[in-house]
Amino acid sequence: MTASSSWLTHHVRAVMLVIGGLCALGVAAVLRLPVAIFPDLTVPRIIIDAEGGDAPAQNVLVSVTTLPIACWAKLSGDAPWYSAG
Repeated sequence: MTASSSWLTHHVRAVMLVIGGLCALGVAAVLRLPVAIFPDLTVPRIIIDAEGGDAPAQNVLVSVTTLPIACWAKLSGDAPWYSAG
């Protein structure tokens, strides 16, 4: 055992009190943090609503979802991440 670990084992309550005090100070600091310094952000959202009715899942995949996903991939420059087969 080193000297520091021996000291820690004999002063567990003091160490826990220091850790608890630091946590309490951290909570107090977070609660006093001014939120006016952060800008208001609006995140853009794109919602695509495609319905397939009562068709089976494979038909919906091929006829409804494949085209919007391919168009989105073409617009964003990403490779398609789906497999229609």
